[in-house]
Amino acid sequence: MENQTEYIHFPDGIFARTKGHDYKPIQAEKAKVVTFSESRSFLHSLGIEGEIFPTKSHSADGIAIALDSGECFIGDVEPLSYLGGYEDNPALKQDWDAILSYGPEIVYHAHTNVIIPQK
Repeated sequence: MENQTEYIHFPDGIFARTKGHDYKPIQAEKAKVVTFSESRSFLHSLGIEGEIFPTKSHSADGIAIALDSGECFIGDVEPLSYLGGYEDNPALKQDWDAILSYGPEIVYHAHTNVIIPQK
């Protein structure tokens, strides 16, 4: 995605030190960079109906995928239940406002249990 290009080689050193993996760095010059405004048509070309959008509260390269079927896949966004624990975290609130704007029936989180938003 457009917000991930400068981080494309961040994991190279980590994986290079990990024994037993046949890790090959991404060839950036061959990678297709998709903008958020193009994400719906890009996913559609793969037979997936949905949209990719940025989630920047954890890191500048964060993304989420909201499918028209009601599933949403998020990465390192802090769980919704944590929102009340932060006195001032407008980026986290903005991410959750964006996620919930898609009306997900279920949210698959990278680091915690599945979230079923209250309607």
